Amino acid sequence: MKKEQIELRCTPSESGQKLLKHLLRTTDGTKIFLYKLFRKGAIKVNGLAVDQAYVLKEGDVISFSQLRIDSGIKKKFHSVSRNVSVLYEDNLIVAVDKNDSTLVHAAGAEYKNSLLEMVKAYLYHKNQPHTEVYPVHRIDRNTRGVVLFAKNLEAAKKVNALFKNGEVEKTYEALLIGKIVKTVFVEGDIIRVDDAKPVQVNNLRSSSIIPDKKQWMEEKYRHSNTLSGTVIKPVGHIENNRFTIAEITIWTGRHHQIRAIVKAIGCPMAGDKKYFIPGYVKDEEKTGQNLICKRIVIEKLGVSIESRYSIR
Repeated sequence: MKKEQIELRCTPSESGQKLLKHLLRTTDGTKIFLYKLFRKGAIKVNGLAVDQAYVLKEGDVISFSQLRIDSGIKKKFHSVSRNVSVLYEDNLIVAVDKNDSTLVHAAGAEYKNSLLEMVKAYLYHKNQPHTEVYPVHRIDRNTRGVVLFAKNLEAAKKVNALFKNGEVEKTYEALLIGKIVKTVFVEGDIIRVDDAKPVQVNNLRSSSIIPDKKQWMEEKYRHSNTLSGTVIKPVGHIENNRFTIAEITIWTGRHHQIRAIVKAIGCPMAGDKKYFIPGYVKDEEKTGQNLICKRIVIEKLGVSIESRYSIR
């Protein structure tokens, strides 16, 4: 039985998209099958066979007969909230303000409630490509603040390289138990033992002298798989100096770096039940993990993004 010929007309919002990505988003075709159809000349635009790199223009008529319109896309996002708090968006990235109850990336039954799926739903309903969205950094479920997503693989590689080279400045805001009176730079090797267990901090060193970041990255960080660098700056004290409000800038992105480092220097994060000091942190001490990814600055992209959340 001959399959029905289908025609799609390119809308203004779809103009500028590559044909392959457009068909991946709107039909049931897989990438491999679509490549096969392109090679056969079975996908046409305005009556002429084109390849997968063709860039759509408003009014283009796409025709094919071996694909179906994928109604499953709408079903996929039917129960996914797109109510994300967008702080910044351009053609490379979208930055959102995460609350303290949402996972950035979840598997299984939780995927619909993950921030990644919510961002995909948000982009889909704006008629933007959404199949290749990647979180380029992550924060814990109970940490609030800025999370960056790349809109495609090329953008993800570009931004990830900037993170890896230390060209992204990430500043957090935290409520710490104890009094810190001056800014300190803390080095320590972060040793990840087991995903379910706290990380270990070895070779802890702290100084009131902040080194040159570029030099430190070149001379120390690049030669280690565990070394971390953290700048902790006190910006306020509350409840008779029992708590310090601190701005924490991480030069490296080790697992649970902030939580482990502040515990290691004797000022654990208020409300952090995993990294606590027995007999020092009480159950009633400021419930909830008091940590916010407050600000991300990427000078090479001319981007400075700040969370609306604040401990102060």
